[in-house]
Amino acid sequence: MVKNGHTVPKPYLAGLSQAERFLVLVQALNTAAAALLQSNHSEKDVFRLFSQQMAQLGIEGTLYSYQPEQRNLRISSSTLSPETVRRLEETAALSDFQLEKQTFTLDQVPPLAEVILHQQPAFFAETKFFLASSTEGKLPHVADQFAANRAVIVAPFLHEQEVLGLLSVSGTYLTEADVPIFAAFANQIAVSLVNVRLFAAAKQAEQKYRHLFENAPIMYLVTENRGGEAYIAEGNQLLLDSLGYTAEELIGRPLASIYTQPSQQQLRQGGYEKALAGQLSRQERELITRDGHTIITILHTMPEWDTQGQVIGTRATFLDITAHRKIEAELRSYQEHLQNSLDELNILIPASAIVTHASQNENVYQDIAEYMAAAFGSDGCALYLRHESDDLFLPLINLHRLRSIGWVALEGPSTPILMTPAIRQTTTQQKTFLLQDHQSDLPAEDRAILWRHRAKTILLVPMICRDEAIGLAELYNYDDREYTQRELLFVQTLANYLTIGLENARLFEALRRNKDTLEEQIAWRTQELQYRNQELNAFAHTVAHDLQGLLAQVVMYVDMLYDDYARLSSADHKEYLRIIGRSGRKMKEVIDSLFLLATVSQAEVKITPLEMDEVIRDVLQRLDDEIKQAQAHLEFPPRWPAVQGYRPWVEAIWVNYVSNALKYGGRPPCIILGATPLESGQVQFWIQDQGDGITPEDQAKLFTPFTRLHNQEKGHGLGLSIVKRIAERLNGTVGVSSSPGQGSRFYFTLPT
Repeated sequence: MVKNGHTVPKPYLAGLSQAERFLVLVQALNTAAAALLQSNHSEKDVFRLFSQQMAQLGIEGTLYSYQPEQRNLRISSSTLSPETVRRLEETAALSDFQLEKQTFTLDQVPPLAEVILHQQPAFFAETKFFLASSTEGKLPHVADQFAANRAVIVAPFLHEQEVLGLLSVSGTYLTEADVPIFAAFANQIAVSLVNVRLFAAAKQAEQKYRHLFENAPIMYLVTENRGGEAYIAEGNQLLLDSLGYTAEELIGRPLASIYTQPSQQQLRQGGYEKALAGQLSRQERELITRDGHTIITILHTMPEWDTQGQVIGTRATFLDITAHRKIEAELRSYQEHLQNSLDELNILIPASAIVTHASQNENVYQDIAEYMAAAFGSDGCALYLRHESDDLFLPLINLHRLRSIGWVALEGPSTPILMTPAIRQTTTQQKTFLLQDHQSDLPAEDRAILWRHRAKTILLVPMICRDEAIGLAELYNYDDREYTQRELLFVQTLANYLTIGLENARLFEALRRNKDTLEEQIAWRTQELQYRNQELNAFAHTVAHDLQGLLAQVVMYVDMLYDDYARLSSADHKEYLRIIGRSGRKMKEVIDSLFLLATVSQAEVKITPLEMDEVIRDVLQRLDDEIKQAQAHLEFPPRWPAVQGYRPWVEAIWVNYVSNALKYGGRPPCIILGATPLESGQVQFWIQDQGDGITPEDQAKLFTPFTRLHNQEKGHGLGLSIVKRIAERLNGTVGVSSSPGQGSRFYFTLPT
């Protein structure tokens, strides 16, 4: 009948007074409560322990758990005497009433429902109780079966006006005076149930916190305060992995041991005291890993209290921003590089006016000297023109800056200056040379240059025209001056550009002396000047536009990373960094192309026989990633004709041609490389693609510097102009044959 019940002995309480019963029940309550406090228990254990105490006292009764959502009562435990069990079995045999049903609704037990409704204990005569409990008259003879003057006391388990369950006891010895005794017993059960539930909730919360702590996407650290010093009490897995320690190695260490020296200093200068007081938030700290690497983080802290409200340490989070700081450093480098380029452009563009009007400007020497000195913040500039004798330089002008009134032109030496070791190195190697007064090993001839201008530093700059040093500029300073490598390169670029004006002025002067002889040279120089001015304007517009656009993209994605770093996913971080890297590489391509263009214009190279098959192999190896990405098919002959050339430049031509074919030669590209010997004693090397072709109008513009076709955004307009420069320097030609829809064939020639 009752599968979960306990058989009880003869009622022990029947022979006791009410006061004695109270004491015995209190002792039983204390025993059960003490047992529950000794270890972790469930609600099932609560019912079991209290039922055991009831069974030991011989109390017949039932413990119910109440489920308010379903308005159900569930028999959690019961203690019945053998006599009661026997009578229940007889009753069950006479009707379909089954007590084994452990859950039933309140409308099936109106007396119990009444106790729950009023939240008050109640006393019932057992006959009345069972008659009220029977439904639809199924137990008409219950009174006869239980006619023993037995009584029933029902008391709710109450907690903060909420019924958690019921206690039901019965016996012939019970009176209404026993109701408070069993109500107290029920209340103790309620307290135990609440404690068990609170403990379970706390354990669940702890498990949830532990899961969040261990799997947090940021580094989490708990410290304890030992006499004002911070020691590590706990750290999550991300912190351990980032620093390279195990939990056993990290816990108990001073917090300062995982800080770099600057962050340790911040810790000692009141950082930990502010954290304990809750005054420290969003501070930058540098962590040091076990193998010595530095992790830059953003620190957030809050105090940690004990149960008495005393601050015992801190809880801190560290957000790794190392990658972000690296991006910022790269961005600053890009910005500095771009700013330097723009500053140089701002110097070069106005210089074009000096060069353009040099032949009509009587003060051209003074303008050149003043502009060079002003561009580099020098105290003066002296210009010299090389004489037909390699050992002599004729003075043109010596321009000196007087701080109070500006520039003053001083007379140069009355006699030419002689070649010194420093001047010989400057003109022979065609690069700038720095003289400094503190150099102990400076030859006397070179030190005389410093004495002549009463300067501490002098920059000797060769003035180069048509790959020949036709003059010399001396930029002098009255105090010590250091130059960056970039400044040394740029001063040479500016000097070479202004040399065109110097040469034009010299040629114009010669033209006035011998117009017929020099007219052709003047025309050639003027044409070269116009061409260079066009290149300069195109250079300024195209490069500034491309670099500013790429830098704007870098800045935008860095700002997005900085503002939304924690919110963005790892995939977003990688995508933004990929875009930033791609823009940076494009900026580098632009700058590399400019340097190659400058090299082709000025450098002297040695022409040697070429093994074209080796050149092609190296080109395809360099472009391997682009070829695979485009899924291109390439064909080329097994042997190549022998030609003369300069290998790095020829390789640059092929790289440009193959790269363009990969971009515009169809999808997927099918590219054929070949060579055709010509009757002129040259070999025509060509590359054929199957792209959309090029109109005759566009073909005429292809090899013009800084030109884009087809509204293409790819490239920077330098490639084919560099190809043309290289081929011409190698005594060859370039060209293209194409028709719309028929593909294109680009070629260049080299001598055999």
